[in-house]
Formats: sequence, structure tokens, C-alpha cells
Amino acid sequence: MYRNISLIVTTVAFTVVYKAHYSVSTALEAESSRQGLHTELPFHIGDDSDELIDTGAEDAFDDGVEKMLEADQNEDEFDKGTPGIDFLGIGYDSIFGNTLGDEDSLLDPGYRAPIINFSWRKNAEGYSPSLKAVYPLHGWVRPVYSCGRSSKEIQNLDELKKAFSASAELKGDVPSASFSASAKYKKEAANIAHKRERVYLHSDICIRYQAGIPLNIPWDTTGEFNEAVNALEPLDDAVKYLCSINDLQDNATKQDCAPLKRWINFFQIFGTHYVHQLLLGGKLVQTLKFDASALESLKSSGVDVNLAIASSLGSVNASAEGRRTANAAKIDEIGSKSITVIGGEMPNLPITNEEYATWGNSVAENPMPIGMSAESIKRLLKKELKDSYTLALYKYAELNGIAYEMLNKIAGNTGGLMMEIKNGQPTISYNSDANGAKCSKGQKILLGFSLLLDKDGTIVALIPCKTGANQCNVPMNKVEIRSVSWAICTSGLQPNISQVSDVTSQNNKVATASCPHGAIVQFGIEVRGRGGNLVSVNPCKKGVQSCKTEPVPRQTAAVWIVCSRDAENTTEVNLVTEIVPQSKKVQCGKDEIVIGGKEKCSRL
Repeated sequence: MYRNISLIVTTVAFTVVYKAHYSVSTALEAESSRQGLHTELPFHIGDDSDELIDTGAEDAFDDGVEKMLEADQNEDEFDKGTPGIDFLGIGYDSIFGNTLGDEDSLLDPGYRAPIINFSWRKNAEGYSPSLKAVYPLHGWVRPVYSCGRSSKEIQNLDELKKAFSASAELKGDVPSASFSASAKYKKEAANIAHKRERVYLHSDICIRYQAGIPLNIPWDTTGEFNEAVNALEPLDDAVKYLCSINDLQDNATKQDCAPLKRWINFFQIFGTHYVHQLLLGGKLVQTLKFDASALESLKSSGVDVNLAIASSLGSVNASAEGRRTANAAKIDEIGSKSITVIGGEMPNLPITNEEYATWGNSVAENPMPIGMSAESIKRLLKKELKDSYTLALYKYAELNGIAYEMLNKIAGNTGGLMMEIKNGQPTISYNSDANGAKCSKGQKILLGFSLLLDKDGTIVALIPCKTGANQCNVPMNKVEIRSVSWAICTSGLQPNISQVSDVTSQNNKVATASCPHGAIVQFGIEVRGRGGNLVSVNPCKKGVQSCKTEPVPRQTAAVWIVCSRDAENTTEVNLVTEIVPQSKKVQCGKDEIVIGGKEKCSRL
């Protein structure tokens, strides 16, 4: 039974005093001296003696499967299994990744050495239900018949990073410098940031197989991976300040940085993630690049530049193609065009609809990975190494990638978390039937939270809004939950932050939110409630590693913090909050300005 709750929540107003600036030391054109990896995946075909659970007798159903395969399949052909599945269970480097492919090898430079040690067998457990594919024990392979195409102009650095990471879904820790270490990205980033170049991409994709492994199984890992993990040591938080980029690049590494150097070498060999799902098929990417000033001159002369580019990329219909005049040929004179084909057979040029169809049909025989999902390697590490993984990962990203601050410097922008909040769009929702605060089209969440209360007004959760998402998450299964969601939405690049929260419960009397290893609190809030009312909302202290609150009896409490590894170099933020019985404005102090929030009260 519901009862009326007299609960007033004021939206948090952020204020800032500008006291410091970011310092940037990463060089844009720095190239990695890392050597290439040449490691083969160690397959082995299991027999009955390799069973995880010895049944003691051969399954009669397995005999039937073998006979069906002998009758319906050429043995040599079937022994090939599913082409491209070798990429399942291998490492992936989120910093060096580029799903568009490297200029030299054409493959994604993020793939690394094998991590998961699979067992393979030719019996009922090793074949797909259709008997058309072999897959690793406890894994799966299923056929997919799907093709699509898209065209897009890359107009800014945010869109460039999206293009490089479009076919990769990474879980766990993903630094803001991800997908920025490849030579191709660094080259394109400088040209696009300074608007010297216009880049157009046209992608044709055909998917033939989907393969994967469940994450709830304690997978066996390769001997090489185990040996490398055993050589890793827990890192002290002081490593963040003691070990500079020069220390990591220097062969004569000082003793304090030797453990971190081993982590860096580990990432270079095995990456930061491991692949647990694959899309296998073919990808045909056409890239057009133009000198920006030359393209504008051509446009001024009356040439329909957009139509000419679309025609050159093969993304116009027949009627529009007929309108292409000799002027369109001038497009080819001022630009360069490259074609990358991954999977299938190379089509003849020009790529007509007929050639596209021929290429699509060839993908089934020669599929390659064109999309993947990867889980953090942290999941495979011992508990005592998990925090060190996070600290080492961000040092690895700093060493090789292009950080948010450097990208802003390249583009001539004044960036930083406080500036992003100031230029962002606050959004709030409440009593919205499980619909959290949502950003406008073209924007994404930078930071925020959803405060959840039960039918009695008791605080049950304070959930961070995921950075980069379009909407705050409010659990749909809690039908009697009411919520207030608040977020700051921004467009473009976003600084690297972490959001952490905690709430008290019967078994957890103190709400404590701690920053990841190597990061400190930028700002945050402590919320306390009692008897269906909020009794206090206080700011967390800046510059510490955690924030906690211990409510008095019959109170519930929650904590939410925003963490950054560069917080000591950023401006100071002051949270101003009030619990009021009616609508009331919150005000900044002297020499402070509002950088995020709404002067609005919400009644639950």
C-alpha cells in the first residue's frame, strides 16, 4: 500500500573556482617501439580421455553424430572447423586497437597472443546443432546471414575514435586513450583536428558466423599467460608519481619502476582484454580523403560535392548515378581513395552491385573477425593483482595513447572536467516509471546518478549514470521503486573519470565509495534519509581516496563520488545542496560560478 511521501529533493548545483590548469607532456607523433608478436594459437583435439567429466563409457549419440558427418560432409573440409575462430580467446589491446585495420597489415593491430586454452573434440559436444561447425568445448558457433552498408563523414576527433572502435565492445576498465595508439589514428587525428583534411568512410559488412564462450566458466589459460601473470607484482600507489613516461621508456629503468615495467610488457604481449565473442565474415571499407581547402574550392565552382563523393563510394541509387557529370571526376583529382578488404575474395574494381554480391558470397569460405566483444583481463587475475591492473593500465595508456587533454590541445580547445561540466547540459527526471534522465540527441552522459527509494521512502540505491551512455539506468524489475535521476550531458570527447557509489543495508552499516587504484576524489555527495525524508546531503572531500558516511540508527545512507587520476591538477569544485520544504534557489559563494545543475526542486 502506497502512502504519500513528503520528500523534497533539490538538484545539486555545482560551483567552481578556477585554480589550476592541466599539464600535458604526451607527444602526438610518438611512435611505439614495440615489436610485433608472432604467436600461434595452441589447438588440441580432445578425445574421451580429455573429458572434463569422465563418463566412463562412450556416448552412443556420439557414434550417430560421427556417422551423419561422414555421410554428409567431406572429412577434410569439415576438419577445418569454422574459419577465423582462432581469434576467439586471444588477447586484445584496447589502446592500440583499430577496427578499421592497420595500413600495413590491414588487420586490427589490437589482437594479441592467446589467453584461453580451449579443448576441442569431434563428438556431440564439439559440433553445432546444425552439424555444420566445430566449436570449443563449452563454447558455441552459429550461422548468421546478414549484410549491410553505411557511409559517413568523419568531422571531428570524437567521430574518428568512434570509427576506429565501431566494431569492438570492451568491458571493464577502458581508458579515455583507448583506440588512440595506432600510427593511423595519430596521423588522422592531427589532420582532422586542424581541419586540413576531409575524410569519408563507406563500409560494406557481411556477417557469416557468430562465435563465443560464456564468461561464467573458470576457463583454463595458456601456460605462457600463466607464466607472465606469475611474474607480476602488486603495485604501490606511489608508482603513479615515481614513474614518469621517460622512466618507462628508458631501458635502464630505476628499481622503483621495475614492477610497473613488467606490467607494461605484459600488456604488450597479451593486451588489456580477451575476446569472448566474435563476428566472423567480411568487411569492405572505402576511404576518401581530400584536402579541405581544395574541396571547398571545388564546391564553390558549382560541383555537387556530396553527390560526387557518394557516387565515388558507391552509395547512390541508379537515378542519382545518372546525374553524375564530368565535374564529379574532378573529385578524384583532388583526393585519394583506398580500399581495404577483410574476409572473402578481393572484388574487381570498380565495385559495382554485381561485384559486391560476388564478394559477399565469397565471405562464407574465407571469413575473418569483423567484430568482437572483449572482457577485461582483470577478470582472470588473482585478487591481489586486480587493483594493480587498473593502475598499470592507465600508465600503459599514458605511455602509448593520446589522452583527452592532448586531443584537446591538438584541436586548440580548452578542455578539462570542469569545462565539460560548464558547457554541458544538465538533465533531471523523477517519478518516471523506471526511465532515468536522458540526454538530447547527439549528446551522452558525462556523469550523474539515480537515487532510488522504496515505497516507504527508504534509500535503497544510488546508481552512477554510465559515462558515454544516452540515459541513466533505473532497474526495471523494482516496480515499487521511485527515483530521481540527475546527469550532465556533453557532446564530443570526454575526460577519463570513474564514478563509484555505495549504500547502507542490514549487512553494510557504513556506506563507503573508494576510487580505483591511483585515482582520487574530484567531488561527490553523501545522502542520508530517515522515515521517508532526506535529512542531509553533504559534499565529499576533494583529494582523498574515498568518501564514507555512517548513519545513526534508523537512518539509511548512500555515497556517490567522481574520481580522476589527474584530480590534483584540476580546478576545485564545491557542491551546494539544500533540503527545503518548498521551491528554493541554491546560490554560489563569492567568486564562484555555477557550472552544472538546475535551480529546480522535485517532489517525490
